[in-house]
Amino acid sequence: MRVAKYKLQADVKKCIGCHSCEIACKQEFNLPVGPMPIRVVKIGPRKTDGGLRTDYVPVFCKHCEDAPCIKACPEHALYKRPDGIVMVNKEKCIGCQLCIDACPINAPQFNPELGKIELCNLY
Repeated sequence: MRVAKYKLQADVKKCIGCHSCEIACKQEFNLPVGPMPIRVVKIGPRKTDGGLRTDYVPVFCKHCEDAPCIKACPEHALYKRPDGIVMVNKEKCIGCQLCIDACPINAPQFNPELGKIELCNLY
């Protein structure tokens, strides 16, 4: 039996840097003040042939097939569900942040209020 794999996608060509995705995530999951599992990164301004250009890129967990964050966690707090979603077991997380260093896009975010990692879980 084949299990469906899920991923969150965003059309970066249409992102205007309004941060609505961050706000919606925070409200939907009643997250505390602090780093977000979804964040918008500003790139620029930079010079182009037509003048200046600024781009915005939504950054969130890509739920990698062979997730380096899972391997980096000494407490095995990060794990992958059968459907491919990477999850954080908050009871096991010690807040060491090694998963952030291991992630090529720094998707896991440390929440200082909780002392734990936050990660977009696609819920």
